[in-house]
Amino acid sequence: MSKYLRQIIHKSEFDGDSVTVVMNPMNTVDALSLQGVDGETSAATLFQPLMTKYLVSVSGLHAADGSEVSKDEFLTALYFLPILAAAGMDLLNGSRIQNPTPPAS
Repeated sequence: MSKYLRQIIHKSEFDGDSVTVVMNPMNTVDALSLQGVDGETSAATLFQPLMTKYLVSVSGLHAADGSEVSKDEFLTALYFLPILAAAGMDLLNGSRIQNPTPPAS
């Protein structure tokens, strides 16, 4: 059985919240556009438009007033840049095959 994931889930603690980010796998063209990305800021800059495309949901993330942070806020507020970058890296890593088995001949 393959290890293909139909959804990639990023779970982490962020600013006192237990956050779950659910994403659809990235397509090949978008993944190739990220080759050579390193560093949190450059990764987040590139991931932001891609996350708009692949983000299914974000839950557990709250504003100071206790209200739930929306997908749009998550994607656009500078405050969430570190978790956006981390989720984006999980999206990239979860979308590609890890340790592929060569095809049988």
